[in-house]
Amino acid sequence: DKIFEGITDDTPQGKAMLKQIKQGFGEKAMSKWVEQGEFLPDKPVGKGDAFEKETIQDMPMVGEAKIKVEGKVKDIETTKDGTIATMDLTCKFKTDKPAAAIEGSPMGVKKMDMDMKGTSKFNATKGLPVSAEMDMKGKIEIGATAKEDAADAPAGMTITMEGVTKMELTTGKFVAPKIEKKPTPTATPAEGM
Repeated sequence: DKIFEGITDDTPQGKAMLKQIKQGFGEKAMSKWVEQGEFLPDKPVGKGDAFEKETIQDMPMVGEAKIKVEGKVKDIETTKDGTIATMDLTCKFKTDKPAAAIEGSPMGVKKMDMDMKGTSKFNATKGLPVSAEMDMKGKIEIGATAKEDAADAPAGMTITMEGVTKMELTTGKFVAPKIEKKPTPTATPAEGM
């Protein structure tokens, strides 16, 4: 998320824009994409096999994004936790049409073009991602999304992003927080009643 710091001003519109940019492209958004398995092949693959996948995903602030994944299974190993597949991945995210305006502003994402490349491990037995490390590079163009808003919109901007997104599944046991039970208050009738 640090790559987005300082790209907007401190106005309410700037803050709203920054919040939505982080929701669509921040570390949590990219990790969620990996966790959802959007990078997995549609059919069974083995060690050394290559695969391609194209999907369309609705992304916050961006709208419909076309995602193309090219992958190759580097290794498959059996561990005490299950069968772990290690994959090299190249992912391309692209938009073809402007998204709706950002809340509180006539501006929105006009175009997005992002590439990610790296390695991901997936536990095929449990159906869960284990880890991913992806180099990310891309551009997002922001401007007036409708012709009638163009006169009211400030100048557009192009955000250039470059960084690394890392995700690692941690194991553990959920423990519910202890809730302190308090006695139920009782009402006392007011004097004179």
